[in-house]
Amino acid sequence: MRLLIAALLIDLSFSYFLRDAQSYQQNRYNFGRYIDTLKREKLWHDLLQNGFLFLFFIFSIMSVSEADGLIVLFLCVYVYLFSKNEEKQPLTLVYTQRIKRLITLYAVLIALFVLLCTQLSKITIYVLMIPLFGLHSLFFIVTALLSVPLEKRIRRQYRQAASEKLAGCSCIKIGITGSYGKTSVKNILNQLLSMKYACCATPLSYNNEMGITRTIREKLTLSDEVFLCEMGADHVHEIEDLCRFVQPDYGIVTAVGLQHLATFKSLENILHEKLQLAEHAKKAVFINTDNEYLRNAQINNPIKIISYGVKEPADYQGVNIFCDASGSRFELLHENKRTAFETKLLGMHNILNCVGALAMADELGVDLELMKLALKTMPPIPHRLELKSFGCGRLIDNAYNSNPDSAKEALEVLAMMPGRHILITPGFIDLGAQTAFYCEQFGTQMKGIDLIVLIGRNAPDMERGCISVGIEEEKILHVDSMRRALEVVKAMMHENDTILIENDIPDAFLH
Repeated sequence: MRLLIAALLIDLSFSYFLRDAQSYQQNRYNFGRYIDTLKREKLWHDLLQNGFLFLFFIFSIMSVSEADGLIVLFLCVYVYLFSKNEEKQPLTLVYTQRIKRLITLYAVLIALFVLLCTQLSKITIYVLMIPLFGLHSLFFIVTALLSVPLEKRIRRQYRQAASEKLAGCSCIKIGITGSYGKTSVKNILNQLLSMKYACCATPLSYNNEMGITRTIREKLTLSDEVFLCEMGADHVHEIEDLCRFVQPDYGIVTAVGLQHLATFKSLENILHEKLQLAEHAKKAVFINTDNEYLRNAQINNPIKIISYGVKEPADYQGVNIFCDASGSRFELLHENKRTAFETKLLGMHNILNCVGALAMADELGVDLELMKLALKTMPPIPHRLELKSFGCGRLIDNAYNSNPDSAKEALEVLAMMPGRHILITPGFIDLGAQTAFYCEQFGTQMKGIDLIVLIGRNAPDMERGCISVGIEEEKILHVDSMRRALEVVKAMMHENDTILIENDIPDAFLH
């Protein structure tokens, strides 16, 4: 019978571990974020679990035989586990090396716990099981905390190896940061510079210390002439630390906005942190002066400061802009000379990103005709206003991230499209106390959309904004996941409809 208890312990423990590990991973291995998720999502679940466990504990110790108690244990826990799994989202845990190390450590701890249980009486086993399952997230936190010294050591070793490799490479190093737009600028600039240089760029949205470290160790070669390094941050001092690591020759600051306000605490901290790239660049920095926070920013670094934009006069300015459902056309104005460009990229924000990338490429001597060709053949950037076929219509995939500025721009792109207009969105995260305000404001901008599908905990705030501008309630649907939203929309689609996915928040943030 005790072997049955051990098997049950292992099975249940690992099931809970995978759920907690997924949440921890989606929260970027950040304890603060993970614990916030527990507060929002799991406390009532734990209370429910404790109730079940307490009931079968009482029943078991009152039962005539140990076998009866085990039957009750088995039935209660598995009925509860089945109901929990029915309401959970599919597991999307990525089995990185870090997760594999956590699994190994957790398995060792659980094995020790089970070994202990086999030496104890039935009642003592049940008493120990209550905190194990009722507070399983606490067990996971203990495991993660025990792994911290090893993870720090591994991180230091990897970073040191990457620093030495980067120091031995004579490539031009370009840092790119901003509250938004940095991945798009990096991808466009990589396309432009590749017409002249051998380039290595951080892939996807690898923009933190370990993502950059991995890129240098695995992708950078001695033959590369340019290293394009996206730099992300959601806490103060992180960009400063990345600059000490990479030591960029050039910098591009794409925007300052409210993204990650919850962790930066203030807009002043966000501005200060993004400008650390300008303070540490060795040769020149490119600043988006359309951005109200960057326009008059003070930079205490005696290097060349080059402005770019589309709304305000700048060293490099996009003018005569035309955008429609098939792409965009514009002219680049620099030193009173105009050069015409066209691109498949959608929306004014992408024109701004193109202008910033063109400015940097021009500084590095890429021929204008080659830049024209590169931009014309530039493929859509994944999950950034990316136009795709979907069902009997089309889908604008703007799922990677969102903020109030880019969401408004995405709605303008949706308005250009033919057919009925459908919006799927969970709203915004990381805006701290301002989240409800900006989600409601976003709702006021949805007027004219034919069907609005709202996901998760921000839905009431967005719906309040919708109702305030006269959007009919029957046009607004609430669902609990992106998967469910797509199922609903696909069933309701008409021929030639256009769907916009604005943000795709991980499950950890939705409820």
